Amino acid sequence: MVKKYSGFSLVGDAGAGTTGGAVADLSRDGVSFLSASETYALQAPTKGCRKTFVYQSSTTSAGATVRPATSSGNITFDKAGNGGLVFAAGTTGYQVLELIGVSSVQWAIASAYPVASTGVGATVSTF
Repeated sequence: MVKKYSGFSLVGDAGAGTTGGAVADLSRDGVSFLSASETYALQAPTKGCRKTFVYQSSTTSAGATVRPATSSGNITFDKAGNGGLVFAAGTTGYQVLELIGVSSVQWAIASAYPVASTGVGATVSTF
C-alpha cells in the first residue's frame, strides 16, 4: 500500500492508536507514522522483514506503546521474552525506531534515533 503523506509517498500506514478511532493492525513492514501516546497493535514479523516507526512529538512524552496484534499470538521484542515495547520521545520533533523480524515470533530492535546518550533522544524499553 502506498499513501501520500505530507507531500511524499509512504509505504505502510499512518497508524491509528487505541483512542484514535478504529484500530487496524499495523503492517509488519514499511513505515508507520505515530503521532499520539497511545497503544498500537503490530502484526507478527516474518524473518528478515523491516518495520520503521516515526514518532512525532511536540513535547517530551511517555511515548507510543507497541504490542502484538491479537491475531499474532505470543510475539516478543527481546531475548527475555517481553511482549511489548514503549518508544518514548526524549525531545520534541521526530524519533525513529527500526525493528527487524528475526522469526515469525520475534522482533529485534535494530536502532532508535536520535541516540539518547545526551539525555534528549529516543528511548526504547520492553516490558
